[in-house]
Amino acid sequence: MEFVPSAVAVVALLLALWAAWYVRRAVSEAGRSARTMLGVAGREWFGALFRLSHVSRHRYVLRNDGNSTAYGVRVDVGDLVRHEGAAAIDEFPPGRAEKYMLIQPLQLRVTEIRVTWHDRQDRLDAPRSVRLPLELPTDRSPSEL
Repeated sequence: MEFVPSAVAVVALLLALWAAWYVRRAVSEAGRSARTMLGVAGREWFGALFRLSHVSRHRYVLRNDGNSTAYGVRVDVGDLVRHEGAAAIDEFPPGRAEKYMLIQPLQLRVTEIRVTWHDRQDRLDAPRSVRLPLELPTDRSPSEL
């Protein structure tokens, strides 16, 4: 007889956990929709804004040109060989620059890197992501190299 109240309590707990997850997801989607609407309406979204600059043959600089700190930043370089630069950065404040040395593999040509981050320090928000194009050394004229 004690099994029935215990089973009901477990089911109630599972239902409460599912409801909390669902509400959190709905709030996250609402925030994402609001950001999209702000962008569509022509208003500026205040947050992290990443830019990748080509400095020399294999050297690049990743900058946060936005006006807020990005948290839990992940830099996915794909099949590129990374000799310098971090793959994961806890905090990337506005104005910070991270130097990378990225070398193309022989088998294929990588044309972009992917940067993923969170806007909130607790990282409970949905991650944001951007693909940044690489200016490849072969895209430049020989006189520029």
